[in-house]
Amino acid sequence: MSILALSVLLYELKRHGEHAARLLMSGIAAAGVLSGLILLQLWMEPYTGGGAAFYLLAAPLAYLGLYSSFRYYAGSLSERQAGLLLTVSAALLGSMLGTFFPTTFTVVLLVSLSLLDVVFIETNLLARTVGLQRIGSLMSVTTLPISEFGVGLGDLLVYSILVTSSFFRGGAYVALATVALILLGVIVTIRITKSRHTVAGLPIPILLGLAPTILTFALT
Repeated sequence: MSILALSVLLYELKRHGEHAARLLMSGIAAAGVLSGLILLQLWMEPYTGGGAAFYLLAAPLAYLGLYSSFRYYAGSLSERQAGLLLTVSAALLGSMLGTFFPTTFTVVLLVSLSLLDVVFIETNLLARTVGLQRIGSLMSVTTLPISEFGVGLGDLLVYSILVTSSFFRGGAYVALATVALILLGVIVTIRITKSRHTVAGLPIPILLGLAPTILTFALT
């Protein structure tokens, strides 16, 4: 099923290019909005019992988030607004997934995605699939500019899954250690990027960031 979904995604990117990429990013943004509402409800339920207070707060947030997702798809958001929307949405979606995924499944998933990231980068699969003429516009849609480097939205999503999973597995200190190791991995990756230009963004941060979770899992 995963291979089929990936094949369909690559096919659509090849046929429709930036249009398909914007649709995908808008979908992630909308999913992030809905994930944020679910997390908000889980947080408020012990205090409000899931009453009217949640819906009064959720309604304007849902409208703002979904409307912004549509505006992103239409291309009417500024670069700063689009970056903020996608960053927050990826963090919220990753947090919800990290909340509900079992620890073992999360570890296997993140390692698998890291390996797949290496395959994509080293084989230049995306550029070969969609063509060199379209790759620039696709990267501008699916990455967020940080300094002179681009960080993929999927990378932020995966980092959020790991941090949230580590929090529920080991508590705040384990989560803080995970964040610190992910940031260390990102710094190392950026340094490598200066010499190689394009480097998979997941393997080093994820392998370092998994250490506290694996250690906690082994000791409990």
